Parts: sequence; C-alpha cells; structure tokens
Amino acid sequence: MFNRLLPYAQATNQTGIPFHWQMHVIRANELNAWAMPGGKMVVYTGLVENLNLTDDEIAAIIGHEMTHALQEHSKQTFGQKVLTGLGTQIAGQMIQNKTGWNPAYVNLGGNILSQYGIDLPFSRKHEEEADIGGLILMTKAGYYPQAAISLWQKMNRNGAGQSPSFLSTHPNIHARIQLLEKNMPTAMRYYQQSTAQKAYR
Repeated sequence: MFNRLLPYAQATNQTGIPFHWQMHVIRANELNAWAMPGGKMVVYTGLVENLNLTDDEIAAIIGHEMTHALQEHSKQTFGQKVLTGLGTQIAGQMIQNKTGWNPAYVNLGGNILSQYGIDLPFSRKHEEEADIGGLILMTKAGYYPQAAISLWQKMNRNGAGQSPSFLSTHPNIHARIQLLEKNMPTAMRYYQQSTAQKAYR
C-alpha cells in the first residue's frame, strides 16, 4: 500500500526538497499514526487490528499522513506556536501595564485565548488539508475513496470521535465525514481514471 501511494506522493511534493520516504510499523495497542518532515511515517498496529481495517482504509491513513508531511504541517505548527507565544507575551505585558492586573492571571488568559482562538483552529485546518489530500492520493493509487469515510465511521464506533470539535486539534468525526463527502465527486473521478488505466494495461 505504501509503495502504491509513493509515486503520487513524490509527484505532489512541492517543497523543493527531496523526501526520503520511510514507513515504520510499531506493535502497540495505540490507535495512532503520525508523520515527520521529510517523509518519515509511523503507523501503530493497534489502529489496524482494533478497527479491523481493510487495505483501502489503511491506504486512507497512509495518504493522510503523507499529506501532513508534504504540507510540512509539523514545521508550520512549530512556527505558529513560536509566533503565538511571542504575540501573547507582548500583548500580556501591555495589558498588565495598563491595568495593573496580576501577571499570572494575564498570562493565563492569554494562554487560553491563544490555544482556543489560534492554535486549535490552525491544527484543525491542517487535519482538514490532510483528509482531502490523503483522499486524493489514495484514489490516484487506485484505492476506493469511500474507504476514507468508513475509516472514520469505525473510529467513531470505537469512541475515538467523542471530543467536542471546538476543544480538539482534530475536527470531530462527523465534520470530517462531511468534508470527505463534499470532496467525494473529485475523488471518484481520480479513482475511475486509475481503474481505467489498470484495465487498459
């Protein structure tokens, strides 16, 4: 699966930096997968085994994580946190100087505002980009796009989608499914092109 998606990920790379793609499987009960800049990826066996995932659903996960790497989301998140922290510190100092409020309360308020007003929406935007990008990658590689939806339905049944979306770095699962459904016509076109090319060969 990883090797089938790889050429499409390589073709999508617009960073100007060659990626050295590697996927590692960690035997652990955790429902998790993640990617690092440059193409290093990890998938936990618990995700596959506990949810009884099909090949198409695993391809959706791989495509999702590949998109995180291609979009350099981890680098962007780090940069955003640095800027947010600096901005919060400056704003907090100004508020403290004008009001004379306790610095601890000013800092606490600033941290809450930055987390829920900036950091969480920023992270959710990354997840949405990875969902759409992963959907396109998997379908170009010939995997059935509806599997991206069935993956999140399985996650939901497992209880992984219970956190309110406004308190999570990830959109809630119902929002993710709606986003995938909205992009399904485009994904189906790529899937049909891929299957037609295979039939032609």
